[in-house]
Amino acid sequence: MGFPAVYSSDQGREFVNKVVEILFQKTKAAHRISSAYHPQTNGFVERFNKTIQQLILKVCSESHDNWDTNIKEILFSYRTLKNKTTKTFPYNVMFGRPSVMSKSEMSFEDFTPDEIHSAVRSLNDLRISINKTVSENVKENQESQKLHSNPKNPESKDRLAAQGIALRDRSVKFYEVESLITHVTIKDAPYELDNLYIVAQMLRFGKVVPGSLKRGVIKGTNIENGSRYIDILECDSVLPNRTSFGRFEVRLFADNNRTPCIYCHITGHPSYRCKDKPSLMNQKRCYNCCGIGHVANACTSEGYCSYCNVNGHARRDCEQYKQETEKKELGSYGPEILEGRQDNTKNIHTDEDDKESIASDNTNCERETVSVLLGASNCIRLGHIDDSVVNASISGGSFDKIEQNIDLAFQKTENKDIEKVVICLGTNDISRNKSDSDQINLLVTSAVNRVKSSFPEAQIGLCNIIPRKGNGAQFQKINETTKNVNSFMKKLCVREQSVAFVDINDQFYKHGAVIRTLFDKNDSSGVHVSTEGAQRINSKLCEFLNSPNTNVIVSNTPIDRKRNRSDKTTPTSADRTSKVSRKETGIDHD
Repeated sequence: MGFPAVYSSDQGREFVNKVVEILFQKTKAAHRISSAYHPQTNGFVERFNKTIQQLILKVCSESHDNWDTNIKEILFSYRTLKNKTTKTFPYNVMFGRPSVMSKSEMSFEDFTPDEIHSAVRSLNDLRISINKTVSENVKENQESQKLHSNPKNPESKDRLAAQGIALRDRSVKFYEVESLITHVTIKDAPYELDNLYIVAQMLRFGKVVPGSLKRGVIKGTNIENGSRYIDILECDSVLPNRTSFGRFEVRLFADNNRTPCIYCHITGHPSYRCKDKPSLMNQKRCYNCCGIGHVANACTSEGYCSYCNVNGHARRDCEQYKQETEKKELGSYGPEILEGRQDNTKNIHTDEDDKESIASDNTNCERETVSVLLGASNCIRLGHIDDSVVNASISGGSFDKIEQNIDLAFQKTENKDIEKVVICLGTNDISRNKSDSDQINLLVTSAVNRVKSSFPEAQIGLCNIIPRKGNGAQFQKINETTKNVNSFMKKLCVREQSVAFVDINDQFYKHGAVIRTLFDKNDSSGVHVSTEGAQRINSKLCEFLNSPNTNVIVSNTPIDRKRNRSDKTTPTSADRTSKVSRKETGIDHD
């Protein structure tokens, strides 16, 4: 067969190098390369490589270490399959004869030299005829594809719409094809109407694209909603808003400005955007005076009851009308049933008065218990934590402005008992005092004292400050100050009994390095956390909020050394009776 006269490839280093250039010089073959922005050189070869790759994956092991052992069998199976483009077998094109599929068809007889030469000549003639047939088939296929993909040929557009052929050629102007198709929505079509009947009815408006009719269903279900969707070629310029399919009346809605407005009967805009559309108030009717243009609340005429002929109320609010209607529904025993109901209502009213008085006393005693979160913008990103947690965070909040968070907390927790308060601030204080950790420590102490005085009966949780994402010297300086302040916070929580330490800083470190994925990638300051970082903070806060309250309120009753409030020193009933008996008898062991 020899070497090919021309090689086609892209500009990859495996095809364009010194070794390949020397090989082409020795074989006297031309090398053609594709442009840099269009690397596809030979679609047949690319499709062949993809097919061979898929076949190898099917026969090789899971570790893919024996892919080269079945290459001959894979190539033989590919060559014995008929090609769609050439309309023949690759084996016949390559060898000039059909493939031998079994050993029984093989012949191992000895041939004379003349017989061998005649067989070779016949094979060459057969190969020439096969190659000619293959070339004609390929050319015919290319012409067919060119006809379908030519955007300047109107017949190809119609064929695209009629046959539903999907193209991959980016040079085709799809909007030109789309402009010839009108998408029509049919509303209020009964379920029993057959698709063929609807297609026959829609032929009066243009050519129906075959297979374009679809039935509308409710989203997420298989329940039909009475809508039909159909595509029409050479559609009429204007479609009617309503038409009839036999004895059924349906509505039509089409694109490409073919649906007229129901108010001005002009195309180009939908009905809900029409300037001549009457206002909503002009379409409402008053049930009091039956007038159009206003509702009953704004009616100037006095209400009139058509049942009792009395002004001042409508018939639906008439007590006499309600009683008579109920009597008719109950039948002959209606008066007795109504009389019994009246007696029961009297008893119910007295019971309800008692219950309301008891309920009012209980409501005064029982109050809802909640927890409060005082934080900045990162706490706002936490979203909804729990139904019993009030988020009083303010964007830009800091320790020196904690009064704003406290005021917001009081506004949101009116008439509620506060069990726990979480302070999650410090990032903005670090930004203002980058290297002055002593100043931040003073602000932390002052803020904790303010929270303790504002919520004296609540347990306070103090969160340490999270680090910042960054590699510069400025970020390292800020993180060093953050470590010093966090160390002071931990010591402060040990000293204050009512303040607990909530460690959220460790959630943002791994092996001593800051986890960058826990911060917002669009934030250049490296302060704000991402969704995953907010979830980690949320989990640590929930651990503290769900833990038992260790802040025990100590009674202010004075206690001296002789009186210890404990079960061990409290006299039992037996001791009390023995002391009384001793006093009565005058016996004293002392």
